[in-house]
Amino acid sequence: LQQGDLVHVMVAEKDTARVEAILAQSPEGERS
Repeated sequence: LQQGDLVHVMVAEKDTARVEAILAQSPEGERS
């Protein structure tokens, strides 16, 4: 695993957490 790949994975995990947080705040809570 190269350093660039590790950074990409960390960013991807951060984005996923942000998306989940947005979905959790969504009044409809639309999850598939």
